[in-house]
Amino acid sequence: GSTILSIRADDSRVATTDCPDCVFDSDSLADALDYAVAKGAKVVNLSLGGDGPEGTRFEAALARAVAAGTVVAVSSGNDGDPDPSWPARYAVDPRYAGSVVAVGALTQAGVMASYSNKAGVAANGYLAAPGDNIATECDSTGCAVVSGTSFSAPQVSGALALLLQAFPNL
Repeated sequence: GSTILSIRADDSRVATTDCPDCVFDSDSLADALDYAVAKGAKVVNLSLGGDGPEGTRFEAALARAVAAGTVVAVSSGNDGDPDPSWPARYAVDPRYAGSVVAVGALTQAGVMASYSNKAGVAANGYLAAPGDNIATECDSTGCAVVSGTSFSAPQVSGALALLLQAFPNL
C-alpha cells in the first residue's frame, strides 16, 4: 500500500575527467531531500556515497527531513572499507536522532559481502540486508543480476516503511 516517489538527483554535468562517476553534488541531494519531505515521504533511500561530509546545505536538509519524521537509509559503500562512506556516516551523528541508517550488503549465504563497507564508526546506526546477486530488470528473456549496497539500502527502506505503517509512533 505504499506510494513510491522516484526522485532523480544525479547530474552528469558535475562529473569531471578525474571522477566520471561523481554525478551527485550536495546541493542536488539537499534539493531532493527537501522535495521528498514536501511530498510527504516518510522513508528516503539514498543509494549513493562519497568520500567526505556533504556540507552544511545537505546537513540542514537532512535535519529538516528528520524533524519532519522522515527516516533515511543510506548505502554504506562498496569498497570493502572498515567504515561506511558518506553520507552513511551521518547514521551516528546525534543531530539526526537515529533517523539515518547506514546499510551494508549481505551475500546470499547471509554473511557480509567482501566489497561491502563495514559498520565501523557507524556501528550503532548500521544494518545489513541482501545485496549480492540480486535479480532486477526481469523480462521474458531473463533478469539482470547486480550486487552492491545500492541494492541493500532499498530493502531496508522497504522494511522501514512496513515498520512505520505497523507502528506509526515508532
